Amino acid sequence: MLEFTRQHLERHYHFSDIASMISKRERRRIVRNQRDYGLKPNENLSGVDLSNLDLRGTDFSGANLGGAKLDGANLGDANLSNANLGGANLSGAYLPDANLNSANLSGAHLAGAFLFGADLSGTTMTCLQSLPAGLPLGYTFEPDPDCSEPDRFRIVPE
Repeated sequence: MLEFTRQHLERHYHFSDIASMISKRERRRIVRNQRDYGLKPNENLSGVDLSNLDLRGTDFSGANLGGAKLDGANLGDANLSNANLGGANLSGAYLPDANLNSANLSGAHLAGAFLFGADLSGTTMTCLQSLPAGLPLGYTFEPDPDCSEPDRFRIVPE
């Protein structure tokens, strides 16, 4: 059904961003019921609730996940390269070996997130609202003096 809907929208409306055409409730149902999730790279999933889902290996490259709820999600081996995760809730998320190369994590909630083994090269990790439970080797966190919000952090190479 999702593929038919996507094809219909693309063919008749020249609109490939199906995520903004359907409700958050429907998006969550789609993700829960389809192993391939029906998602493509570069999707607009801002604000979508994907909390506590098994999203291992999902290709979110270039996706807009700004403000998304990914708390408790398993994102092991997921491709989040060039994705916008600004303001996303990643509290308790599991991201071992995830590709976060050049992703934007500015303002994200990372309390308890597990980032061991994740590729953070080129990733923007400033003005973070909370800190992860584990960072990959070679990274540390510090207060972010450049953030206009108080008590914010950034992750930097050691």
